[in-house]
Amino acid sequence: MDHYQTRPSFNVFTTKNPCGLPQCFLIGTMTLLHLVLALNAFGQVEPTQLLSLSQTGGQKGSNLQIRTEIGNHLIEVDQLIFSSPEIQAEVVTDNPPPFSEDRVKQFGTFTVTIPNTLVAGRYEARALGRNGLSNPRSFLVTEQPHQNPASVSHQLDAPTDLPLDHFSHADATAAAIDYYQIHLEESSKLHVEIIAQRLDSRMIPNLKILDSSGHQLASARGADGADASWSSSDPIPAGKYLIAVNDFLYRGGADYHYQVVASLDPALAVLGNLEASDGRLPLVWASRSASTLLVDEQGLHRVDVPGSVDVPGSVSAETNSSGTPTTASIQLPHSSRHVFSRDASRHDFEFAADKGQVIAVEVTADRLGHPSDGRVLIQRIEVQQDTSSKLHDVANFDDSQSVSDGALNLTTKDPSGIFTAPETSKYLISVRDLDIGKTLQDQKNFDVRIGQPQPTFDLIAYRPFPHSDLNQSQPTGSRLHRGGTEIIRVIAIRKDGWSGAIQIRCEGLPDGVKSSEVRIEANQNFAQIAITADANAATAVSPIQLIGRSEDGAIERRAVPAVVQWGKGAGRNFIQTRLTDSLWLSVSDLDEIQVTAQLGTPDTVDVKKGEAIKIPIKLERKEGGKAAIVARARHFPTGVKAADLTIPAENNEGELEIKTEASAVPGTYSLWVQVETKINVKPNPQAVNRAQAYRDLLQKQLDAAGNEGNAESIKAAITEADKAVEAAKNASKEKEITVFLPTNTVNLRVIEP
Repeated sequence: MDHYQTRPSFNVFTTKNPCGLPQCFLIGTMTLLHLVLALNAFGQVEPTQLLSLSQTGGQKGSNLQIRTEIGNHLIEVDQLIFSSPEIQAEVVTDNPPPFSEDRVKQFGTFTVTIPNTLVAGRYEARALGRNGLSNPRSFLVTEQPHQNPASVSHQLDAPTDLPLDHFSHADATAAAIDYYQIHLEESSKLHVEIIAQRLDSRMIPNLKILDSSGHQLASARGADGADASWSSSDPIPAGKYLIAVNDFLYRGGADYHYQVVASLDPALAVLGNLEASDGRLPLVWASRSASTLLVDEQGLHRVDVPGSVDVPGSVSAETNSSGTPTTASIQLPHSSRHVFSRDASRHDFEFAADKGQVIAVEVTADRLGHPSDGRVLIQRIEVQQDTSSKLHDVANFDDSQSVSDGALNLTTKDPSGIFTAPETSKYLISVRDLDIGKTLQDQKNFDVRIGQPQPTFDLIAYRPFPHSDLNQSQPTGSRLHRGGTEIIRVIAIRKDGWSGAIQIRCEGLPDGVKSSEVRIEANQNFAQIAITADANAATAVSPIQLIGRSEDGAIERRAVPAVVQWGKGAGRNFIQTRLTDSLWLSVSDLDEIQVTAQLGTPDTVDVKKGEAIKIPIKLERKEGGKAAIVARARHFPTGVKAADLTIPAENNEGELEIKTEASAVPGTYSLWVQVETKINVKPNPQAVNRAQAYRDLLQKQLDAAGNEGNAESIKAAITEADKAVEAAKNASKEKEITVFLPTNTVNLRVIEP
């Protein structure tokens, strides 16, 4: 992937130019040139893609300058939008160019103000520019100060000073180790933490604590989705200590950013447990895959401060000193919190149930961010006279959830299931953690719920990357052209045996934008909802919500938004995802889409099992959209198929044949088709107009009476302006690129013959 560096190379532009044009004016021209090169290499029209910020956090009550550090299509980024409106960002501007009164925006560079009244926590930032709204990146606000040193030492004998209770920002360096030094005035307990994965960094942190002579005292390593931290169990002597930090795979760069903090305050040890509210997200979810997260109708599930504190009113089933499990006698329904035993001993729960009673069991640990592999065994207790009771296996539950669309994998190692009591008797539920290796944390909590089933569903929604191959998925934002369509994918997580159909609608759409309801049939777990802007839609940027409801209206859930955090690459052969604060939509009135494809059929069309039906596809082509297209059926249900359809360049319509097999399950399915084609685009014609307008202004100044004394200066400025116009024209030359466009959604009703 191409990463475009927006950081100016000042050594190139420090030479004074003959007309006195400000540096940013020249930098902006070069920026446009480089960005178009990046766009061509990437191969398709994409919204602004933000991969890293120059600084990923700040202290309450501070002002700081932040750059959109790396990304793709970062053309004319002039807004940085935070998940909390209290955090304000203003684009930096330079003095007007000669003979103009308009200040020049330094695109991609912002002055950010964090109010003192803001609640500390993790927020999100999105970049908005010529190519729409970017994906979000994490931003940590703390009570403590932050420092951003120009460089960090790689020498053991000359470490960088790290004041206590300061968050220090840096980028990992490839094949190098960063060394910091802290000073303890007196014997104290020490906590050191690396924050990287939780702030959308590719870095897998490797942490070592050394004494002043370089002797290693402790070490800790992170992993995908987990950072590294260390806390001394006992006070350590006063003196100087070294902190060594590097990426475990010795990678480096701006997308391997991290923060390091050392503190005597144990409160910093619970940084990862800030609750979600007021635009914040808990740090534990900053890079935990959305696949393992617990969601419910309130959205993000609360994560408590680590500890062996049970839910109020619960009973703990901990092991005694010999490792033998103790048994907790409980009444149904029951819920409680416990700590997994280090030796994989059982946690037993005993209760009475009547014959035929249906009971649901759910254990939650992996979804709370604890690396674990839970297992549940249910046994009936048969009381024997004068002998020990006999135990009869009834059921066992292991990994409970496995839903995937190929990019977002909603899997978890948490066990859950439903069983029916075969006899009126007492029953024993045993919970254990099969992951007994050395984990990334000392204590692993789990919640247990035992009681009557509560059939329901949860929803997760995200904007998929527009490509025919899900393996190419990357972080993506929103850039909805006039007349264009974007899709949001919704995935259903069915709980406690719930198996109904779900209707999905979109709320919060701006004027001129519409979407139709879609349906997740009972035998499916996902659907796509198409969002379309009309030909006169105005510029808009706003969050949207997707709502799902059961057919009878008894259950209604808000979809929890997720985002692709990183695509495959950098030595990681999987797509990383996480939850986000909300789904955003960006509508642009600067462009019209060159090709649109519509499924020309009523909203619902019937087809009998074992038969076929043809659905017309109608194209609307504009200048630049005259190439042949390939229409591909996407995510059709089992037993419903359609071969790829090619519509030649000279045609504007075709027919997609949809075949249903005898094995197709009757029901109503929301279908869509992806269109792949080539279009010709001019990346930024508005930049040419602006450059030409400034050149025309200079010409008027030269021709105006009374400016004879400034003639030479104006001519010099015109010479530079002509160069800028030519550069803008070259950058905006028409290019042929490949795009992947969605159609509208239609409902196919499969019926019995």
